[in-house]
Amino acid sequence: MVNVIGLGYIGLPTALMMASHGVEVVGTDYNEELVATLNAGKTTFKEEGLDELFADALKSGIKFSTDYQVCDTYIVSVPTPYDKLDKKIDPCYVVAACKTVLEVAPEGAVLVVESTVSPNTIDRFVRPLLTEAGRGDVRLVHAPERIIPGNMVYELLHN
Repeated sequence: MVNVIGLGYIGLPTALMMASHGVEVVGTDYNEELVATLNAGKTTFKEEGLDELFADALKSGIKFSTDYQVCDTYIVSVPTPYDKLDKKIDPCYVVAACKTVLEVAPEGAVLVVESTVSPNTIDRFVRPLLTEAGRGDVRLVHAPERIIPGNMVYELLHN
């Protein structure tokens, strides 16, 4: 099972694409209203092809929750706000999500950081979390998604 953390413009299409292709997926977001809307069978934004992808994912059994799941793979796809004053990306949401993943992840889990952050951010903020938690068994992957807003479904299928 894959737990996609963050169900925004990147995370939701990622979760839906995997589910529609037969992967067991639980999408997680802290926003209870968002999760309730998705569980009611409605998407939260418009995107070409998203409604069809959502319908396919629902048929395949995708689930949505505010709780992190115990599973083999986690994909963190949370916002990385840009601080214009400091000219830096704020990794606070990525750090918070990764900390929570480490609380529930079984031994040998894969933690994919899909949020767009620099590799140095992973080394400075995320990798130390694994060390501090004594979780050297967790396999850390940095794979930032680079898709074009407005064309996400196509990009996920063809990139």
